[in-house]
Amino acid sequence: MTEDYEHKFRKWEAERKEYLEHLKHSNDLQVRSFEATINFAISAIKYLIIINGGAAIACVTLIGNAIRNSTESNVNLVVELSQPITYFFLGVSSAVFAGMIAYLAQYFFTQVNSYNYPVEEFEEQSKYNETNGRIANRFQISGILLQILGIVCAFASIALFVAGVLDSQSVLQGYTTEIDNKLPLSGERTPSSPPVE
Repeated sequence: MTEDYEHKFRKWEAERKEYLEHLKHSNDLQVRSFEATINFAISAIKYLIIINGGAAIACVTLIGNAIRNSTESNVNLVVELSQPITYFFLGVSSAVFAGMIAYLAQYFFTQVNSYNYPVEEFEEQSKYNETNGRIANRFQISGILLQILGIVCAFASIALFVAGVLDSQSVLQGYTTEIDNKLPLSGERTPSSPPVE
C-alpha cells in the first residue's frame, strides 16, 4: 500500500512539475509578447511626434526664409503655411495625448490584477473580494475605453500629418507657380536687363 501511495505521489509530483513548467513557459511568452506590444506602442507614439514635429520645423524654416526675403509672394507664403503648421501641431498634441492615455490604460489594467484574488474561506473576505471584483471590472472597462481612445488619437495624429503634408504641398505648388509666372521667359527682356545683341 505504501509503495502504491509513493508511486502515485511521485506521478502526481511529476505531473504537477510538468504543469508548472508549462504555466511558467506560457506566462513567459505572455510577458514577452506584452513587453513587445508596449515597446511597439511607445515607438509608434515617438515616431508620430517626430514626423509631425519635423514637418512643423520644416514649415517654420520655410517661413523664416520667406520673412528674410520679404516679397509679396513670400508674405503670402508665410500666411498660407500657418494652416499646415496648425495640422502638424495638432498631430504632435494627439500623439502626446495618445501616450498619456496609454499610460492611464496601463494603470487601470494593473489595478485589475491587484483586485482579482478570490478567497472563499471566510464570508467577510468573500464580500471584500466581490466588491473589489466589481472595482476591477470597472478598471478593466475604463482601460479598454482608454485604449480605444488612445488608438483614435494615434490615427488622428496620422490623419493630421497627412492633411498637413497635402496642405503644404498645395501651398508650395501655388508659390512655385506664382514665382514661375513672374520670371521672364528665356530671351525675353526685363526692364533691368541690358538689350540682347
